[in-house]
Amino acid sequence: MIIDADIDPLKTTGELVGLKLRATNLTTVDPILYQVPDVDALPTTYPDGFSGASSISGNEQVAPVTENWINQGSFELIGPLGVSSRTFPMLKTLSNSSDILGERVALGVGQTTALSYITNTGSIISSGYLGLGASILHHAGRIEGGNVIDLAANSLVLAGTNSIVTGGGLNITAKNLDASAGGAISTPNLITLNVSDKFLAPAGKVLALAAAGVTLKGNVSSNDLSGVSVSVSAGRFQTAFVDWSGVNRGTEAAGFLNNSAIAALVLTIGEYGRADIRASGSGDRALYTKRLELNGDFSQFINITNKTFDAEGLASALSIDSNTRLYFSIVSVNGIELAGPVLDGALGGRLRLVRISGANGGPISLAVGNGYVVEASWAVRYSVSLDSDGDGLVNALDATPFSGAVVTTKAIEIQGKPYLEISWDAAANTEYQILAQEPAVGSTWTGLSRMSNTSVSSKVLKFYDPLDQGTGAKAYRILYKP
Repeated sequence: MIIDADIDPLKTTGELVGLKLRATNLTTVDPILYQVPDVDALPTTYPDGFSGASSISGNEQVAPVTENWINQGSFELIGPLGVSSRTFPMLKTLSNSSDILGERVALGVGQTTALSYITNTGSIISSGYLGLGASILHHAGRIEGGNVIDLAANSLVLAGTNSIVTGGGLNITAKNLDASAGGAISTPNLITLNVSDKFLAPAGKVLALAAAGVTLKGNVSSNDLSGVSVSVSAGRFQTAFVDWSGVNRGTEAAGFLNNSAIAALVLTIGEYGRADIRASGSGDRALYTKRLELNGDFSQFINITNKTFDAEGLASALSIDSNTRLYFSIVSVNGIELAGPVLDGALGGRLRLVRISGANGGPISLAVGNGYVVEASWAVRYSVSLDSDGDGLVNALDATPFSGAVVTTKAIEIQGKPYLEISWDAAANTEYQILAQEPAVGSTWTGLSRMSNTSVSSKVLKFYDPLDQGTGAKAYRILYKP
């Protein structure tokens, strides 16, 4: 690899005005941080045959001849040109296993030709717009944009522990989308999925989508979305929506087969908020979901205990297009299952129950070791923002999101008396219960205390238990409910 830089001859200080990574096949290993001049002039050509690469010429091309780029170290370009076709004009392939950062990242999108392939097992982060286009796009890391994100590919694969986070809208366009490994996608804005040939996100792993609105553009002929969770939220006086393209097949189980049917639909509204279910495409449309969770202010209109609902109030909170039906197998309100056909036929017959054996709308149970089982709602278990066990991985991507706190113990003295110090990393805004058991006495766990981490970040909590003479050995357990 050849790294070259131009020094402005008119500057006695030797100011760096151009960076050129001159190699057809480029591998970047060491960290690179470079500020790209903000210029708009057309490209020029240097006498040595390379495209212009300095602010003097009026154009900045960081890698003027690079076609194949392997990035293994932190690579950051500062300036509005960012990591784009302006700075990498010849790029055809990209393999990233570290960090690529820019105020703008735009490779293979817009007016430029799509790359042959992009493989990302690291992080690609833009503080503004982020766009990636390739014949093959394999994403098994982190993509994050401060504004709109556009992903376009003939074949898009979401693999490994993958996440996509954006501050603006997310637009995914693909012929084939394989999300068999699941993943987490979140934005406070809108998600649009436009898949033309094949869309796979089968049950077993969960592809969690969280947004203010989600649109599925087509009901492709070959699809399995039984592992997809769609969560939309509306704050006070706001409206969230889901535009869906499933075909209306009535209350038959066939509606869940090859029909863009999903694992869960989570609707959350604040005071005077509303959720809309709308048709994507012409004709009669439907959204089939195995689990329907109605959270937030839906509890104002649905009485779990009495198994009744306020029809007028529910209609003000949940709107379904006249040519659309919402079919569900089980429904819960704020994590509590509403058993029976209470809502079947509500909203003028546009909300319908489809019975499927074994469907469960109550809390999801996960064993966390030592015989302890955590129960959480679907919305918490597959949250794209909560990190319940404080391990740095959001619940939707964590195979063990409620794993017990990592506990350390040591004997100490306080004012001359022996104590056992018990400490653990406590997740943010989480309450813990400290239990003890004397195996020689029995199998009963006795509550010793409750402690909370009320801060917005994780921290270490400590509990001190006196070591009384004459008592047997104790076992300790730290429990929490997400």
